[in-house]
Amino acid sequence: MHGAQDPLIIARFWSKVDVRRPGECWLWRARAVGKSGHGLFRPSKSLALIKAHRFAWEAVNGSIAEGRILRHRCDNAGCCNPAHLIVGTQGENVADMHMRKRRRYRTLLSDVQIAAIRERYLAGETQKDLASEVGCSPSYISMIIRGVRGAAAQKGIRDVK
Repeated sequence: MHGAQDPLIIARFWSKVDVRRPGECWLWRARAVGKSGHGLFRPSKSLALIKAHRFAWEAVNGSIAEGRILRHRCDNAGCCNPAHLIVGTQGENVADMHMRKRRRYRTLLSDVQIAAIRERYLAGETQKDLASEVGCSPSYISMIIRGVRGAAAQKGIRDVK
């Protein structure tokens, strides 16, 4: 649990958060921030960095089941308010992102192109052949088929004809 049960570590953590009223975002104030905008916290020298919002959740609610993630209801990556967080899956997080039009990267394949890739795969084309035509890796095609699309996977995609 990344030290989320140690009262001294918990106190040090909360000293780095701008705790406000319950309904407001509680922003991470420390310098350590990842590329995604999430705060980063090292509970102790012997423990790895953890996303600040995850530490906040675990300090208040306990551990998160393997394979699950935390989603921000407020869409604010710097928020550490446990009331603004909800446990879910990466697929749910991606669905939230699309529903709320929260894209932090340039989408290079349209929804029509992605649907065409899925249909062609279901019709029997291989991931390798689709990847070759699109100009990406078979693992990216696999992510498209499974409904997972990430910023790193978007690089170098050409239009699907």
